Amino acid sequence: MTHRTARIIAACVALSALLLIAGCPTNATEGANDTLDGTTDNGGDATGTGTDGDGTDNSGTIGDGTDGGDDGQGTGDDQGDDAVSQTYDPTTSMALQTDTLQLGVPAAATTETVTITMRPATAADLPSALPDNADLAGGVFGPSGQTFDESVEVSLQLSAATILPVLPVVTYDEAAGKWVGTGSNATVAPNGIDVTFTLDHFSIAGVPTPVPLPEAGGAVGSFIVISNNGSFTSDEISSDNAALTYSEFGDTFSISMTSQSIGDDLSIDTASLGLTAVSVYQLGNYVVGVCSGGRSLFNGGDFNEPAFGVMIMAVSGKSVSVSVFATTLERVIAGTLTGQTL
Repeated sequence: MTHRTARIIAACVALSALLLIAGCPTNATEGANDTLDGTTDNGGDATGTGTDGDGTDNSGTIGDGTDGGDDGQGTGDDQGDDAVSQTYDPTTSMALQTDTLQLGVPAAATTETVTITMRPATAADLPSALPDNADLAGGVFGPSGQTFDESVEVSLQLSAATILPVLPVVTYDEAAGKWVGTGSNATVAPNGIDVTFTLDHFSIAGVPTPVPLPEAGGAVGSFIVISNNGSFTSDEISSDNAALTYSEFGDTFSISMTSQSIGDDLSIDTASLGLTAVSVYQLGNYVVGVCSGGRSLFNGGDFNEPAFGVMIMAVSGKSVSVSVFATTLERVIAGTLTGQTL
């Protein structure tokens, strides 16, 4: 062996030793910063409580290499990306806000402190579809079932403008397993986007959007009557003897109908519907009637409920179409009346 060859071999041996001391990655070790206990694993490959990603949420059980604890179960009040919460003190008012939802709680709304939560409602939150497959613009408010001595105020923005001046406020009755009204209407701002309403208790709540409109027709005359020759179809009642009266001069807009069916035991079930607008608006070629507490559905003497919501009428020649979206504390009434003027 020559002296030159010996020096080359010695240099290689020394270089190998330096590489081992420096801890260069090998297939067996996966790198010095990727230990299996997760304490220094910025990639979050294993279970642990280390920095795991963003350095703030350390509770995730399995990271994805970038997001840390968000991929795990998390801790605390994790209710969604837009969820907000705050402890309410009855001695003062409180406000919560997301990008599309605002909540105002006045002083003395409860008698004791409570942690209030709120987030915008999504399609996944809806226990069932609203009548007419309307979407819900609203929120999930908690604690669910919380009641208030003073009403809280909710403000939100619709995704598209509506021509309607009010919208009925709906909530989901878990015990009954259906959508019902809260007993009030929401006020729509002139821009058709900003909506405000009040709540006396917490659940999922909001307004239907968009409320179906009849096909636009021509100019509406000053006096229209459909007397017992109209057809009304809804989720609650259907009838072929619907009546409608509209008078621009008398500020009258009302519909009524009765439906009877014979049961297997030959008993006769009677259902009637009467909606009367308390205010009437001419909006282009539409007429909108606002219902706010008048009589509504009546079944065999069992109930006669105040109704809230809207009736929207369009006229094409002698053909009349009225879309109805109204609520009571027991139900949602959504349907369409069609008929010919006299």
